[in-house]
Amino acid sequence: MHDEPTLDLQAIELLTAIEVEGSMAAAARRLGKVPSALSYQVRRLEESLDLLLVDRRSGRALLTESAQLLVREGRDLRAALDGALTRARRAALGFESELVIAVDAVVPIDVLWPLLHGFDQLKAPTQLRFWHEVLSGSWEALLSGRADLVVGAPGEAPASGEIRMQPLGRIEFVFCVAPQHPLAAVAEPLLPALIARHRSIAVADSARSMPRRTAGLLPGQPVMTVPDFNYKVAALCAGLGCGYLPRHVAATALRSGRLVQRSTAQTELVAPVHLAWREPIRGKALAWFVQAFAGVNFDSSR
Repeated sequence: MHDEPTLDLQAIELLTAIEVEGSMAAAARRLGKVPSALSYQVRRLEESLDLLLVDRRSGRALLTESAQLLVREGRDLRAALDGALTRARRAALGFESELVIAVDAVVPIDVLWPLLHGFDQLKAPTQLRFWHEVLSGSWEALLSGRADLVVGAPGEAPASGEIRMQPLGRIEFVFCVAPQHPLAAVAEPLLPALIARHRSIAVADSARSMPRRTAGLLPGQPVMTVPDFNYKVAALCAGLGCGYLPRHVAATALRSGRLVQRSTAQTELVAPVHLAWREPIRGKALAWFVQAFAGVNFDSSR
């Protein structure tokens, strides 16, 4: 049974030298070899790969199309390896290869961009991955290890000695309906018994195994569940139901008149949100973000 042919970076460098110099003698000088030794290496490589690599018929050493392909692909491979080595050296300084950040859907996304610009200045090897979570899904992502950091975790943390959290801000919710919705013409404040007669539009809790929560629903109220706030705004604008939206999410539709805000018997709907992570912190990227978020405090009611 024959061994599989192998191609290494040294062979790529050999072929590259021949391509650049155009002759075996010049390539040998470039590589610090005698021409006979270089010719022997090329023949051994051709035998190993079962490929003709150098066309010697013209009196010059010209690479065949197969060899040219190997040189082109080899350049990409060398660049990838150099990049991997750079990232590995940086990772040796304590940075994670990847940091997963779950952002609760209620968080105004613009709060993240200044921090990301700051993180870029570190030139860390850490790849950042973001996704949205909703309600209990944010906590579940952290507890399960699906996320390393949660931005905007709602309410109280689940019982766990590993979880740490710090206040991040407050989200104000406003009750909205389309101008054509029956609740748009009713005297304020709207009472719970009246609201409960109309379908609510709710964003689905993203939890997979933890008990799912609901927010802003009344007992017995019909509900239509949608995947995110974009769907919810669209459904509300279409007059398909009523519901609460974070003020910053509702702002554009309220300004355009596609939605109207109605006051309810509940005097204030403001929810605190938190930054949350697990202890101990082992990576420098996570430590940097926890420290950076210490200076962030947003209030969507302003």
